[in-house]
Amino acid sequence: MLSGKTIFIISPQSWDSRKVSKHHYALEFSKSSNVFFLNPPKFSFFNPGITFSLISKSLTLVSIHLPIPSFFKFKFEIIFNFLLTLYLKKLLKQIEPVDFLWNFDNGTYFKQDQLFQKSIKVFHPVDDFEISDKFNYSSYNIGFSVSNEILSKIPLTNKFLINHGVSDIYFSNKRYQLVKPKIKPEKVVYVGNLSIRFLDTATLIKLILDNNDIQFEFVGDYDVETKFIQFLKTQKNVILSGYKFGDELEDKLHQADILLICYKILPGYSGDNSHKVLEYLCTGNVIVSSMLSVYKELNLFPILQSYDNMDYLQLFLEVKRNFKKYNSIEEREDRINYAKDNTYSKQLTRINNYLNQLT
Repeated sequence: MLSGKTIFIISPQSWDSRKVSKHHYALEFSKSSNVFFLNPPKFSFFNPGITFSLISKSLTLVSIHLPIPSFFKFKFEIIFNFLLTLYLKKLLKQIEPVDFLWNFDNGTYFKQDQLFQKSIKVFHPVDDFEISDKFNYSSYNIGFSVSNEILSKIPLTNKFLINHGVSDIYFSNKRYQLVKPKIKPEKVVYVGNLSIRFLDTATLIKLILDNNDIQFEFVGDYDVETKFIQFLKTQKNVILSGYKFGDELEDKLHQADILLICYKILPGYSGDNSHKVLEYLCTGNVIVSSMLSVYKELNLFPILQSYDNMDYLQLFLEVKRNFKKYNSIEEREDRINYAKDNTYSKQLTRINNYLNQLT
């Protein structure tokens, strides 16, 4: 169904940003189809137009430069949408026919789905979103998302759960072998932006203070002015590593004895899923996690069963005391096998099966 097609991807993140699911799906699609990845519009009064950049033989990056200042998107949206529609029409004349419109955006920039009347239209939000009365959901043929909570918001009959994916490259590296488990944990690692409002910093502070026999390493971007970062800098058992990627990030994950997920429920995050889980699972290492509804029944790692974090410290203590059990070879193999079953290539097979049912 998805082989030998032309697929037009709408992404709220540009190709040059940190690689997330939108980019990985584009790469996976391009193995068997011709893919156009549309950047969010740029604003260039003196150099308007459309540019094409080849990422690979079958993956093309498309950028539209609108001849208006960026504030028109918010202050004069009618003009912004008129110009974007005009440029998209010119663009589509050059690449038609488009077999699939694959939209990861919820109207942040793109509302021109009417230009793709002859295409199969797929709405695929991988982040929580709010329903917009300016977005024509009914024009889409099918929807996918990473949790039932997000799926419930999509006003479509044909909609299906597809978990986050992980790149096959994680399993092509033979450096890491499962070794005999340690008797007790010595190093705990958290990976992710340390300044996001969903991070439960109060609980993490208590965790660090209560476990001064363990080294905590925090890997990710951060705002140096925040109280949480100032606290971390004063602790002898804390390392702040900053943003890492590629092999360096993979090393950090594999060196951990315990990996952390510690979020609080706020508008925009409902404790349903997190893209980092599969990267964690690739290592086999035990995860101590706040509520993740997608994983809570799978018994892959200890998860809080409530949506507040009152018992998070107790859950961590349980893992610490019974570390040999939770990080046994058998449990680690189960986690790795689950990650292997959720590579982007496997997710694409599942998506393809749903599309075949649709037709």
